[in-house]
Amino acid sequence: MNMTISARQTAALSVDALRRLRSAKLFWISLALSTLVALLCGYIGISEEGLSFPGFGTWENPVWNSTVLPPEEFYILVFTQFGISIWLAYAANLLAVISTASLVPALVDEGSVDLYLSRPMGRVRLFLTRYATGLLFVALQAACFSIAAMAVFGFRAGVFLPGLLWAVVYVTVFFSFLFCVSSLVGLLTGSGVTAILVTILFWMFIWAADWAEFSTLIFLEQAESEVERREREVSAAESIARRFEENGSAVARETAAGNLENARDNLEAAEAAVPTIKRVHDVMIAIKLPMPKTGETIGELQKVLSNATELERFEEQQEADADRRLRERVGRRNFEDEEDANRFLEAQRAQQRGATDAVDRYYSRSFAWTFGTSFCFQGVLLAIACWVFGRRDL
Repeated sequence: MNMTISARQTAALSVDALRRLRSAKLFWISLALSTLVALLCGYIGISEEGLSFPGFGTWENPVWNSTVLPPEEFYILVFTQFGISIWLAYAANLLAVISTASLVPALVDEGSVDLYLSRPMGRVRLFLTRYATGLLFVALQAACFSIAAMAVFGFRAGVFLPGLLWAVVYVTVFFSFLFCVSSLVGLLTGSGVTAILVTILFWMFIWAADWAEFSTLIFLEQAESEVERREREVSAAESIARRFEENGSAVARETAAGNLENARDNLEAAEAAVPTIKRVHDVMIAIKLPMPKTGETIGELQKVLSNATELERFEEQQEADADRRLRERVGRRNFEDEEDANRFLEAQRAQQRGATDAVDRYYSRSFAWTFGTSFCFQGVLLAIACWVFGRRDL
C-alpha cells in the first residue's frame, strides 16, 4: 500500500515538473528545431554519381557515392557526424541546460516546497524525482529527433535504422553529467540564471580540457610515429654503410658514414621529444580524470552506430584519396632531389598515421574510464545536493 502511494506521489511530481517544462517556450522550440535538423539530415541524398541536393543537382565525387558508400552507411555517417556531433551533443544540450535550470530553484522557492512536503514524502526522493524529470525532458527531445531522422531516412532512401534510438540513451547520459552541476548550483543559489552560467562555464572547461588532452595525444602519437620513421632511416643507412664498407670507394664510405651519423642524430632528437610530450599528456589525463567524459561519451555513441555498418571500403577510399592529395602537394613543391621528395612524403605520412592512431586511441578507451569516472562525479554531486536539500530550512 505504501509503495503504491509512493509511486503515485512520484508520478504526480514528475507530471507536475513536465507540465512546467512543457509550458516553457523553449520546450517547443527545441522540439521544432530537432525536427528541422532531422529534415536537414535527410535533405542530402546519395547516388552512384555522388551527393544529390534536391533543387540544386548532383555533386559528382569519387568517394562520396552509393557505389563506395551505400545509403544506409551514408545516413548513419550523416546522423553521427552532423546530427549527433553538432546538434544533440551541443546545441540541443545547451537548450536543455537553459530549459531545465529552473527546475530545482523552483522547488525551493518560498512556499513551493511546502505543497510537496505536506504529504509524507522524503526530501531525497523529492529532489531525485525532480532531477529525473529534467533527464526525461532531454530523453524526449532526443527521441523526437531520432524518430524523425528514422522517418526521413526511410522516406529518402528506403532504409530503416532502428539503431538511431541508441542516441536517446547516450545523449541523456551526456546531459546528466551537466544537469547534476546545474541542479547543485541551483539548489545552493536558488537562481536558475546562476545555474545556467556556472553549468555553461563548467562545460566550457570540460571541453577545453578534453581538447587539450586530445591535442597532446595527437602530438604524442605523431612523435612516436616519427621515432619509428627515424628508426627505419637508421636501419636503411646502416645497411648502405655496411654495403659500401665492404666494396665501396673511400668517398662512398665517408658519405655513407655521414648519412648514418645524421640518421642517428635525427633518431636521438625524435626520441628526446617523446618523454616531454608524454609528461604533458599525463598531466592532461590527470586533469580530466575526476571530470565527466562528455567527448568520449559521444564517441561511444558514434562507435555503436558505426559498428552497425561495414565502412572498410569507404575508409580505404578516403585513405587513398588523402594519399593522392598528399602526393599532389609534394609535386607542387618541385623538389629537385627525388630522395628529398620521398623523405618529405614519408614524414607527412607519419604525421597522418599519428593523427589516425590518436583518434583510434581516444575512441577506444575503456568503459571504466568513460562512464565509471563520469558516474562517480555525478554520484558525488548528487549526494551533496541530496544532503544539502535534506538539511536546509525550507
